[in-house]
Amino acid sequence: MKTFKESWAGKESRYNHWTSGKPTNQIQFAFRKNYEVFKWIINIAVGYKNLKVLEVGCGRGTISNYFLEDGHECHMLDFDKSIVKVGRQNLKTNTFVCGDALNLPYKDSYFDVVVSVGLLEHFEKSDIKRIMNEAIRVLRPGGLYLHYVVPKTCVVQERYGWINNCLRRLWGKRKKESEVFVNDLSPADYKEISPGILLMCGLYPLPMISYSPKFPFTLMPPWFEKTLVAIFKLWIFLRGGYWSCDTNYGQAFLLNGRVLWSRKI
Repeated sequence: MKTFKESWAGKESRYNHWTSGKPTNQIQFAFRKNYEVFKWIINIAVGYKNLKVLEVGCGRGTISNYFLEDGHECHMLDFDKSIVKVGRQNLKTNTFVCGDALNLPYKDSYFDVVVSVGLLEHFEKSDIKRIMNEAIRVLRPGGLYLHYVVPKTCVVQERYGWINNCLRRLWGKRKKESEVFVNDLSPADYKEISPGILLMCGLYPLPMISYSPKFPFTLMPPWFEKTLVAIFKLWIFLRGGYWSCDTNYGQAFLLNGRVLWSRKI
């Protein structure tokens, strides 16, 4: 089984999932919609001006790009030097830090917001609790954490999996996909780990379309991706504009909590 580090470095690091313009592929579209949800929640909870934000497990720093674009002070942490190097090349910033999510190299009560995207599912239950405790430690009283969790399976991907099977045949590619550890914890399990979670909802109610949809995800040709973006925009419009969904339905679910005082869960 390949490690997360090996799979990410092989191809995932070369993707740029952030754009200041219109999304041109399905992953850019998804990140934009995810950020809109983050922004909406943060604005209600703590306001949206001059925030100190930490992204844990930042990779290339895609979601941080959006915070930086909106004028916030953003710090990005990942465990691997090569990943941090790629992130620095993408963002040209010195706020990337190589460090451990289990032992964050920041002082107590320093950040307004802590976010992670696609991080917690790669850890066992005991370590998840430690990561969430560290997020709480570095948040100021009144601060907010948002953890975007990608489960091992989801209803929407299973429902439309036949499309990807057809694409494999049409593209004639039988790519061997990397096996990366993903826990099998349910949304209820995360709620048990952190009773202080205030909001839990599903996100990304669309299938990921590719002849190789598993991590590391393979984008389709540009013309195909642009067509998908147009279809997905219409899809969301017909859903009433909602990017949220049932916690078991979408590609991910969001854990959101607020720190009233410095404490551990």
